[in-house]
Amino acid sequence: MHKIIETLMHAQKALEVLLGTRPATNVEEVAPDSDESELVDLIVAGYEWICPTCDMPNLEIEATEHVTCWKCGRTFEANLPEHAYG
Repeated sequence: MHKIIETLMHAQKALEVLLGTRPATNVEEVAPDSDESELVDLIVAGYEWICPTCDMPNLEIEATEHVTCWKCGRTFEANLPEHAYG
Protein backbone atom coordinates (compact mmCIF):
# COMPACT_ATOMS: atom_id res chain seq x y z
CA MET A 1 0.00 0.00 0.00
CA HIS A 2 2.87 2.38 0.87
CA LYS A 3 4.38 1.91 -2.63
CA ILE A 4 1.04 2.76 -4.29
CA ILE A 5 0.69 5.97 -2.28
CA GLU A 6 4.32 6.90 -3.02
CA THR A 7 3.75 6.29 -6.75
CA LEU A 8 0.57 8.40 -6.77
CA MET A 9 2.32 11.26 -4.95
CA HIS A 10 5.19 11.04 -7.43
CA ALA A 11 2.80 11.19 -10.39
CA GLN A 12 0.93 14.14 -8.89
CA LYS A 13 4.16 16.11 -8.35
CA ALA A 14 5.34 15.33 -11.90
CA LEU A 15 1.99 16.45 -13.32
CA GLU A 16 2.11 19.69 -11.31
CA VAL A 17 5.60 20.42 -12.68
CA LEU A 18 4.39 19.75 -16.23
CA LEU A 19 1.33 21.99 -15.78
CA GLY A 20 3.49 24.76 -14.33
CA THR A 21 1.71 24.83 -10.97
CA ARG A 22 4.77 23.54 -9.10
CA PRO A 23 8.37 24.65 -9.65
CA ALA A 24 10.78 21.89 -10.67
CA THR A 25 13.07 23.01 -7.85
CA ASN A 26 12.39 24.80 -4.60
CA VAL A 27 14.33 28.07 -4.65
CA GLU A 28 13.90 30.75 -2.03
CA GLU A 29 15.50 34.18 -2.16
CA VAL A 30 17.71 35.37 0.69
CA ALA A 31 15.80 37.71 2.96
CA PRO A 32 17.32 41.23 2.99
CA ASP A 33 17.93 41.14 6.75
CA SER A 34 19.45 37.65 6.84
CA ASP A 35 23.05 36.88 7.72
CA GLU A 36 24.60 35.86 4.40
CA SER A 37 27.56 34.29 6.20
CA GLU A 38 25.36 31.41 7.37
CA LEU A 39 25.65 28.21 5.38
CA VAL A 40 22.58 26.31 4.25
CA ASP A 41 22.16 22.76 3.00
CA LEU A 42 21.06 22.32 -0.62
CA ILE A 43 18.58 19.49 -1.02
CA VAL A 44 17.90 17.83 -4.35
CA ALA A 45 14.27 18.23 -5.39
CA GLY A 46 14.23 15.52 -8.05
CA TYR A 47 15.60 14.23 -11.34
CA GLU A 48 13.97 15.15 -14.63
CA TRP A 49 14.00 13.00 -17.80
CA ILE A 50 12.03 12.81 -21.02
CA CYS A 51 10.53 9.53 -22.19
CA PRO A 52 12.08 8.53 -25.54
CA THR A 53 8.84 6.74 -26.52
CA CYS A 54 6.13 9.34 -25.85
CA ASP A 55 8.24 12.51 -25.23
CA MET A 56 6.56 13.00 -21.83
CA PRO A 57 8.67 14.81 -19.20
CA ASN A 58 8.97 12.81 -15.98
CA LEU A 59 10.24 13.69 -12.51
CA GLU A 60 11.89 11.16 -10.22
CA ILE A 61 12.22 11.75 -6.49
CA GLU A 62 15.33 9.58 -6.18
CA ALA A 63 18.01 8.42 -8.63
CA THR A 64 17.48 4.74 -9.46
CA GLU A 65 18.90 2.32 -12.02
CA HIS A 66 15.56 2.09 -13.86
CA VAL A 67 12.79 4.63 -14.46
CA THR A 68 9.21 4.15 -15.64
CA CYS A 69 7.26 6.73 -17.63
CA TRP A 70 4.08 7.70 -15.81
CA LYS A 71 2.23 8.21 -19.12
CA CYS A 72 3.11 5.23 -21.35
CA GLY A 73 4.39 2.85 -18.65
CA ARG A 74 7.63 1.89 -20.43
CA THR A 75 10.67 1.25 -18.23
CA PHE A 76 14.18 2.35 -19.17
CA GLU A 77 17.69 1.97 -17.77
CA ALA A 78 18.85 5.31 -16.38
CA ASN A 79 22.25 6.95 -16.83
CA LEU A 80 24.02 8.33 -13.76
CA PRO A 81 22.49 11.65 -12.64
CA GLU A 82 24.16 14.89 -13.74
CA HIS A 83 24.30 18.23 -11.94
CA ALA A 84 22.62 21.16 -13.64
CA TYR A 85 24.61 24.38 -13.77
CA GLY A 86 23.61 27.81 -14.83
